[in-house]
Amino acid sequence: MESRLPQPVADTIPQSSGLARLSRLPWRIGAFGALAVSEILIASTLFGFPQQLSDWSSPVLYAHRLALILILAAMAFPLIAWPRKDALATAWTTAVANDGLSRSVLVNLGVFAGLLAARASLANLDPNATALHWYWTYSLLVLGTGASLALVAAPLAFWWKLLRLAPLEIAMALVGACLVLLITEVSKGGWHALSVATLALSHGILGLYEANPFIDVGGQILGADEFRVQISAPCSGYEGIGLVVAFLAIYLWVFRARLRFPNALCLIPIGIGAIWLLNAVRLSLLVSIGAHVSPAVALEGFHSWSGWIAFLMVTAAIMAASRYSAYVWVTPLRRAPARDDSHAHQDVTYLAPFSAFMAASILASAFQPREQWLYALVVAGIGATLWWYRHDYARLVAPVSLLSIVGGLAVGAAWIATEPHQGLHSPLGTWLAEIPLALAGTWLVMRAVGAVVLVPIAEELAFRGYLCRALASSRSWLNLTPVQLRVLALIVSSLAFGILHERFLAATLSGVVYAALMYRTNRLSEPIAAHMASNAVIVLWAIAAQQWTLLD
Repeated sequence: MESRLPQPVADTIPQSSGLARLSRLPWRIGAFGALAVSEILIASTLFGFPQQLSDWSSPVLYAHRLALILILAAMAFPLIAWPRKDALATAWTTAVANDGLSRSVLVNLGVFAGLLAARASLANLDPNATALHWYWTYSLLVLGTGASLALVAAPLAFWWKLLRLAPLEIAMALVGACLVLLITEVSKGGWHALSVATLALSHGILGLYEANPFIDVGGQILGADEFRVQISAPCSGYEGIGLVVAFLAIYLWVFRARLRFPNALCLIPIGIGAIWLLNAVRLSLLVSIGAHVSPAVALEGFHSWSGWIAFLMVTAAIMAASRYSAYVWVTPLRRAPARDDSHAHQDVTYLAPFSAFMAASILASAFQPREQWLYALVVAGIGATLWWYRHDYARLVAPVSLLSIVGGLAVGAAWIATEPHQGLHSPLGTWLAEIPLALAGTWLVMRAVGAVVLVPIAEELAFRGYLCRALASSRSWLNLTPVQLRVLALIVSSLAFGILHERFLAATLSGVVYAALMYRTNRLSEPIAAHMASNAVIVLWAIAAQQWTLLD
């Protein structure tokens, strides 16, 4: 018996509307996402150049700060304006429906090309030359690129209307972005005061279980046994504090109607204290790992990921706990929410394996460069989640067409052919050559099980099963037909899938193929089978050709 996706809207989507009825909205979203991601990636890797002006007199400094404020404000605005999402979405879709896209894209590409040329000129400047006009040109082009991207997202008429519709929300987003930068700068200046407390607390935690903890407040050094590490300014905790304050401020604003004020303001000092304490615990663990496990693991893996893990733990815990507090929440929960909606339960089953995958991957990455064996956490996490919800997934089992298998094999072959690191050294290859053959074979079998079987299921449940379904059944885009919603869902879910992977363009195009295969039959088993076929080709080729960069 064939089993179809449990989508109440997708099952009734008409199949004959045709491409002629597609609105400009899905293509505009796709164009904006592709341009924004690619230009930010290029800018972050190519725009380093020596500055001959002091910070206070350099227009580049002010342009970069203003651009950062606008980016932070753009990220905060959807959360702040969420209660008015329907009115704003209607205004956006109406404005986009009456505006062309090609001109905005061409303007953006032209301005960005000018930005690249200005950057190249600055990079090649004579160290003794004074070229203030190039700095001003570059700074104006930075802001011009941002403005042209905004016009790709929506026409100018929409932005003027947005100023009239949501002036308070825009002001809140801008003020919040400025506060984040201000708190960061003030915290940097107050590093000496904050560092003493951070070092002292970390040293005290080390003293609870280490025999020989070491501290040098003047040199900002912490250690145990023979391992020593200098605690730089960001490690004092000010970045984590700034992030927590900004995130909780947005949380308080979005849920202001359900929170008790001024009681709810206590969440901010609680968050500050919690992230500072966890940062001290993080530093003590870093020292212990460096002293007893590996300095490389401590400095290259744990140091990079543990801060984000602490931030996510604090913010998630505070938001979840506040719902149960009558002091903070107007109508607090007294027990775990019941499963009053079958769709809500379906969302959990779609997202749980991918959540387990991401959590295990982050934890394993914290132990770089010795994280290989911790891939077992990924296998165990996804496997356990799939087993727990096995009865819910039984209805998704359905016959698979030959086209899906062939499509998946083609995607895998294209992925191999476009591998940018062919012939380069791979740390994974070195590690496999150093360990005994039996252990290497065991690890490769475990990696094949994860990559070919478990990861495709987890990713397809999340991106094609959940995200596509949620977007295709959305009620927010009132001017779109069901077919147009499907196209929008295909583009957005594929872009999200691409962002998750290091090779953004290849992964995005792969996501398009998987989504198209699902839409062809409305069965989730099709993209899962195609994804498995793709990964099988990649894993087999990596082992046969010893092209280990494919598995890094």
